Amino acid sequence: MQKCAALFAGQHGVAADRQVRAAGISLKRQNALIASDVWKRVHAGVIGLTGAADTWERKVMAAALAVKGAVACGRTAARVHGLDGYRKYPGIKIAVPRSARRVKIDGVKYTRLDLDDEDTTVVNGIPVTTVAVTLMQLASRGLNAGQPLDDALRRGHKPAALRETATTGANAASARSDGKWSTCGGATSTAPPKSSPTSDSRSPSPTPESWLLNAPSRSDQQPSSGRSAENDDAIGHTGLAAADWLGTPLTHR
Repeated sequence: MQKCAALFAGQHGVAADRQVRAAGISLKRQNALIASDVWKRVHAGVIGLTGAADTWERKVMAAALAVKGAVACGRTAARVHGLDGYRKYPGIKIAVPRSARRVKIDGVKYTRLDLDDEDTTVVNGIPVTTVAVTLMQLASRGLNAGQPLDDALRRGHKPAALRETATTGANAASARSDGKWSTCGGATSTAPPKSSPTSDSRSPSPTPESWLLNAPSRSDQQPSSGRSAENDDAIGHTGLAAADWLGTPLTHR
């Protein structure tokens, strides 16, 4: 039980069934603890301590634990990192591997996304995309990336590292040579729009770093008229082929 106590303590009062089993608790013992109201079922495959505070962080953690290999992403990740402009963002969006089973949890958006180990980290116990990948996701959606970018630079994140992430995302999305960055379910790839016949052919294509550094500074708390905060994730594309950093929605709400 000490291993389970450590799990709960480090994961906002929740744990996956697979983690509990690895900690030496049998299914029979787990069911007995649930029946005695010591633990409770939170989601399929996720249990929690009865009486634990139902914080936003706990909800994010539980949503991530519901799918093996899942991580918080986008604006949710920005809040987990504590980045300027998103410290009060209420939504929950989770990236899962493309091979993951379909999951449906009220109030949670799941998206399929290919991520390498270097694209993810753990913050306050929560698995999450790195600051660099998070900024890429925000910028590519036309969301407020200016504030969190400034914040990240103030914290000591190196511009060279951010540029490297931007370049990697753009190159992988445009190349797709090994299928790693392909969209799932036959979804159409969102490649950069072709230039119109009337456009100035001498204009240089935007670089990954300029895409990020020129991102709009729109408040995530005040969506433009005619759009709800819930749908804000699906707007605004800046023109670089980094669509697969964004993922393909599993559920739409």
